[in-house]
Amino acid sequence: LHETERNDGARCSRFPYNDLANPSDMAEKNSYDAPPYPISMPPVDDPPPRPSWAGAVIKDKSVWFKCGCGPLKLRLNPVVTIGAIIVIVAFILWCVLEPVHALKSFNSAKSWITYTFTWLYVGSQDVWALVIIAIYFSKYGNMKLGKDDEEPEYNDGTWFCMLYACGIGVGLFFFGVAEPMWHYLGPNRYTKDKYMPDNEVAQWAINLTFFHWGIHAGSCTPWSPLF
Repeated sequence: LHETERNDGARCSRFPYNDLANPSDMAEKNSYDAPPYPISMPPVDDPPPRPSWAGAVIKDKSVWFKCGCGPLKLRLNPVVTIGAIIVIVAFILWCVLEPVHALKSFNSAKSWITYTFTWLYVGSQDVWALVIIAIYFSKYGNMKLGKDDEEPEYNDGTWFCMLYACGIGVGLFFFGVAEPMWHYLGPNRYTKDKYMPDNEVAQWAINLTFFHWGIHAGSCTPWSPLF
């Protein structure tokens, strides 16, 4: 007994004894001869082919505003642009009109975030570093950011230099000197300890700077192009 089901739910049989449920019933009805004519079967619709997403182009349905004159052209998303402008201008006006209240609010929020979520910051940086290492040695380590038949526009060294320069190199121009001095001069838990030697305070300042601008900071940089 072999039955197939069409898309509309109707069942069609390739054999005349479609009411037989098991082989014992088939043995009881062996006396029936098969009809001399071929059995007509209702047409069975083929299932629709599965969509292949390899190389598919996803249509952009977001709203865009375009204008320009000659070589000067402007293309922007009004929802994102106008929303960002409103938020930024609101913060600027608040800081200009209520500077004392804004300073107190920002300092209070900064202290609360530092006291409450320092463990999350330190732990998440460790997780990012371990995940990047795991992805590098997994099957996704050779994943191409582009089509299958495209050649890389930049080699590995150039790609690394661009990521490092944009993500870390720019900040090191200023914070490479300013951050160690800031940690060294305080106020922090190391400078508040009157019994801690001056050279140990300087070492802790360098250690904190290495943590902010070392492997942990570099592990966050590759996530931008991947996303």
